[in-house]
Amino acid sequence: MTGEGGAALAVHGVRAGYGRIEILHGIDLDVAAGSIVAVVGANGAGKSTLLKCVSGLVRPHAGEL
Repeated sequence: MTGEGGAALAVHGVRAGYGRIEILHGIDLDVAAGSIVAVVGANGAGKSTLLKCVSGLVRPHAGEL
């Protein structure tokens, strides 16, 4: 769900990884304009890969940013 200002960031069905190793398996995330969001998880859960994907350093295999 997005707020009245719309989505500042929309990630839908993103699958990404390195070579043949898939790290992100269909991530969905909507961040409303003006929101503050934290991504937390265990080591190896894909937090850094998600950030790299959103920032353009890693190209997703599928999905939309």
